[in-house]
Amino acid sequence: MKKLDITKIEQDDKTTTISWHRYNDDNQDQDDLGTWTTEGNLTPDEVVDYAKTMVDQDIEVLLNLQ
Repeated sequence: MKKLDITKIEQDDKTTTISWHRYNDDNQDQDDLGTWTTEGNLTPDEVVDYAKTMVDQDIEVLLNLQ
């Protein structure tokens, strides 16, 4: 199963920025990373829910904060 690790969550007064890193079916690094920014301050559960709306349904989303 493909995996998306959420590696950092940064918040200010108005936004949440989510840093992520994606892996392929063999759990090997795809060297695919980036950030999403959304309005408001999200809880960790809301961050995971948000990430699931941004990726394919067959990708497992994990909080792997570094």
